[in-house]
Amino acid sequence: MKLSDLNLLPGSAVQLEFVNRAEDRYVSRVIGYASGKSLIVHTPKSKGRLVLVRLKQQVNVRLFSNTTVCAFPTTIVGVCTHPFPYLHLAYPEDIAADSVRNSRRVAVNLRCSVIYQPDNKSSEKAIGSIIDLSTDGAKLGCTEEIAEIGDRITVVATVSLGGITRVVSLEAIVRAILDLKTDDKSGARGDDEFSYNYGIQFVEVSEENYIALYGYVYSQIVEFGNAV
Repeated sequence: MKLSDLNLLPGSAVQLEFVNRAEDRYVSRVIGYASGKSLIVHTPKSKGRLVLVRLKQQVNVRLFSNTTVCAFPTTIVGVCTHPFPYLHLAYPEDIAADSVRNSRRVAVNLRCSVIYQPDNKSSEKAIGSIIDLSTDGAKLGCTEEIAEIGDRITVVATVSLGGITRVVSLEAIVRAILDLKTDDKSGARGDDEFSYNYGIQFVEVSEENYIALYGYVYSQIVEFGNAV
C-alpha cells in the first residue's frame, strides 16, 4: 500500500517511535505530505516540552486511516522551527497495513454516568466506568447493581478528540452480566470500585455520537496501541 492511498487529512494522529529508543513513543499530528518527498508532522512534545530530534534519526511511524492500521520505518529529513516546530519525514515507498474490524475494542478507563430505570420507577443515575469500548458496545463497571439482561440504559461520557472535548450520550441494552474475576475473554479487568460489570450493546446511535465514538476508539488504537 502507498501512503497516498490513505487520503490522510491534516490533524490525523500518528505515533512516532524513535529507533534505539523504543520506550520513547510520542503522538504527533499530520500537517500534510508532498507525494514522493516527505510526510510533514508536528514536532512531538513530552510533558509540555518539545522532544529533541536530529536529522537522519530513524523513526517508526504508526497511524490509523478508516479501518486500517498502518506502519512504516522512515528517517527525519528536515527539522524546522518556524513559524512553528515541525518535521519532514522521508516519504515511504511502501507501508504495512492491517485491516481491523469495525467492532475493534480498546481497553480504556473512562468515567461515565449511567441513567437507568429500576423496576419501572423514575430514572436514577449511577457512577460508572467504561472498561473497554468499541463502536458497537462496551464493558461497563458500576458501583451498584443497576440492571438485568435486556434492560435499557443510557451511558453519558466525555471523550477528547485532538484536543476537542465532546460529550456523548449512548442508548444501550444490557446483554450480559459479567463476573469481576472471570468476566469475558478480553482480559480487561474491572476496577474494584466498580464491582458490578455489564456487557452492553449500543442502539440507535446518532450520527454525531457515532462519529465521536468512532474517532475516540481508533485514536486510542493509534496513540496507545491498547486494542483488546
